[in-house]
Amino acid sequence: MKNLIGRLCVAGASLASFAVMFSVNPAQAASITQSISSPMSDTDWETTLGFNKFDSSLGILNQVDIAMNATVIGSGSIKNNGSSTAVGTATLSSQVELFDSNSNSLGFVQPIFTDRFRTIDSTALAAGSTRNYSSVTASKSQNFSYTDALTLAYFTGAGQGSLTAIASGVSGWTGSSNITANFSTQASAAYTVIYTYSAPAPVPGNTQAVPEPLTILGALTAVGFGVAFKRYATKVNGNLQSASL
Repeated sequence: MKNLIGRLCVAGASLASFAVMFSVNPAQAASITQSISSPMSDTDWETTLGFNKFDSSLGILNQVDIAMNATVIGSGSIKNNGSSTAVGTATLSSQVELFDSNSNSLGFVQPIFTDRFRTIDSTALAAGSTRNYSSVTASKSQNFSYTDALTLAYFTGAGQGSLTAIASGVSGWTGSSNITANFSTQASAAYTVIYTYSAPAPVPGNTQAVPEPLTILGALTAVGFGVAFKRYATKVNGNLQSASL
């Protein structure tokens, strides 16, 4: 009988190990990508953008990545009103910044076109002269990643959320005085939002619900005890029959 109990304990431990191994169901990394944009418009502008929130029934959101790409197009002129050559830098630019509905910045990108005027390479702007610019263009991309609880919560939920994009013209002249600078700009931006999340791994070939590990353990243990007792009973009956002969 002691041997039987020992064997049953070993069988129970083996079944417990099997149940633990069976219950391991590692999560899988997955991602969802969506794109939104702000069309080319005269700066300064402000626009509201809608985005699809992350559905928490898909898993656990771990990271939000936002890729921003902005383009500025502009025209204008630089005039030297002085009596001597002018040195400096003409800048045609626009800054595009993205905010959540709580006015928290989610990042900005600033494409810049620059034109430098220097005596060292004979590009200084002569007295009384004007430099004109027509449809000059600049683009820039920037990526931002967020894993903090506040941002993840903002992008999680049902339906759509909103973001605000603001573009500001920041063109001008830096350098010698007596310069008149006139610029007009337009800006556009495209945004890619990527959700990286942990999704439950599917059980291969099984589309039905998987029983709890303890339920499996109990069932298998009961089967193990039943088989062991049946063998024991068979052995005892065999001994009794041998003794009676």
